[in-house]
Amino acid sequence: MSDDFDMTEVGSGLTIIGATKAFGATVALEDVDLRVEPGEIRALVGANGSGKSTLIKALAGYHTLDRGRVFVKGRELELSRLGEEAKSGGLRFVHQDLALIPTLSIAENLALERGYIRGALGTIDRRKQVDRARSQLRTVGFDLDPRIEVARLGPVEKTLVAVTRALDHVDPTRNILLLDEPTARLPHSDAQRLADTLIRLANLGLPIVYVTHRLEEVYSLAETITVLRDGRHVHEGLVRDIPKGELGTLISGSTKKRPPMARAGGSVELEGRPPALKLSNVSSGRLRNIDLDVESGEIVGVTGLVGSGRSELGRVVYGLQRYQSGQITIAGRVAESPLTRANETGRVGYTPQERRDGLMSGLKIMDNLAITSFAGMEAWYGVSKSAVRKSAQATITGLSVTPNDPDALIDALSGGNQQKVALGKWVRLDLDLLILDEPTQSIDVGAKVELLEAIKARAKGEGMGVLWFDSDVDEIVKHSDRIVVMTDGQISAEFRDKPFSASDVLLSVYGEGVLEVEA
Repeated sequence: MSDDFDMTEVGSGLTIIGATKAFGATVALEDVDLRVEPGEIRALVGANGSGKSTLIKALAGYHTLDRGRVFVKGRELELSRLGEEAKSGGLRFVHQDLALIPTLSIAENLALERGYIRGALGTIDRRKQVDRARSQLRTVGFDLDPRIEVARLGPVEKTLVAVTRALDHVDPTRNILLLDEPTARLPHSDAQRLADTLIRLANLGLPIVYVTHRLEEVYSLAETITVLRDGRHVHEGLVRDIPKGELGTLISGSTKKRPPMARAGGSVELEGRPPALKLSNVSSGRLRNIDLDVESGEIVGVTGLVGSGRSELGRVVYGLQRYQSGQITIAGRVAESPLTRANETGRVGYTPQERRDGLMSGLKIMDNLAITSFAGMEAWYGVSKSAVRKSAQATITGLSVTPNDPDALIDALSGGNQQKVALGKWVRLDLDLLILDEPTQSIDVGAKVELLEAIKARAKGEGMGVLWFDSDVDEIVKHSDRIVVMTDGQISAEFRDKPFSASDVLLSVYGEGVLEVEA
């Protein structure tokens, strides 16, 4: 497409022509074009590994493009100084990895964009800095203590800080906003609040590039769309010209469904088997008197607002956080005391909400997949490297991880492909219980459906219980056998009768305020 680009069409927003980037033999971007004009929200979509995040990171200076041309408001930027020039040209970013400094406070991270407030002697005025940060957060509707160190925040709160930093003092006439999966970790209310803010800013003339895997956001937010596939520009145009049922096919390039990541062997007899999980009056931290069963072969979806305790419950069940009272039983085996790590009593898998906590940075894909168990990979001399590679290759193919290379470093993968590996190290094992905390964030829509269907097949076919924490109520409603709502560390509602109603579940999550959220 770039060969036919008319240079007279370089507009007054952001224009990218022929962006190309390779990492060794892997071509991440090949002749990609993108254009966004003032007042336009352009959706940038594609499957995991299609090049979306690579393009955003190149514009920020994290990667250096091999070739291409970048224009901001009609001025061409130097590729060798792209990050510096993009910043001076007014580009603002929310990266998929958020780009926050964990050892600094919220206030200090926000100050990195606008600068620190100085006193008469040139020293930083901490009090005024905190007051300004509090005002910055409230301007975009977020209520966080600016003095808290970012390392102590959960994934949702970290996202809110990154969004606040990007939107702080934004000038629609000077800035351009690029957001990479900003709502992947956000609950419905915060995602809706961000969407309303973006629409308001676009109406004031701000150009916005919006990367998302949530296809409903494409239709509710964006006017125009650019689709990438395997690092190439395959489509651009008006969103309204693409029927909703065809966008997934346009992204994947195929109407064929890949085989799910499920093992051979028929269904198991579940009658008479003990529950995969039984919690009796469990309390820990903000959790209070939790009673909850997950039957063998059952998928229990748990949702709730930020601070409801849902992620904390997952950590307690897996044994990352000790519980003060009550009893946890996994597949009929009791944790002997509150000081016993619960996951030592049964075969339990766990994917944390923050995928990096579930991966070993600096290691290969195959090492990350094998780290949970070397069962079936032993030889007389120890662990067989060829067996590790063979097992990893099967998982990589089954989950469509890109690149399809067991020797690739985990750090080189896109966020969505890292998430697949974080899940893959568990789905290959025989488990009594699988705990999933926001398991499909940043995963493209096609792979998300296949992965959830594979987990359902494993649960029904092998009797594995699934405790699934998610803020996406629509996904919970589609795939759960039972739904539990948490509020302030307690179970506040439970839904047992299918078909579930998303509006009823949302009403339980948000109370009467949900009517305002959906309006």
